[in-house]
Amino acid sequence: PDFVQQAIEQSKAQQASAEEKSSQLIAEQQKQNQLSQEMINKINTLINVTGQNKTINFSGGLLGAISENAAAEEKRHGASNVPFYLQRH
Repeated sequence: PDFVQQAIEQSKAQQASAEEKSSQLIAEQQKQNQLSQEMINKINTLINVTGQNKTINFSGGLLGAISENAAAEEKRHGASNVPFYLQRH
């Protein structure tokens, strides 16, 4: 009878240990799920904000962009679009 009781006690202890370990694993999984959800939310926010950005038109590559910028600056400062040395005098 002692042997049977000892086996029952040992089995109960193992079951309790397994249940505790299972609870720990579930808690860890829930924590990971929460972190994953936070990461997904941050990525979605980043995608949405990026989608709202306006594209910059670089027609004609870098030279075109420099020319457009120069033209805009000339308009802003009232300078002539034609360089002085190319103007007819």
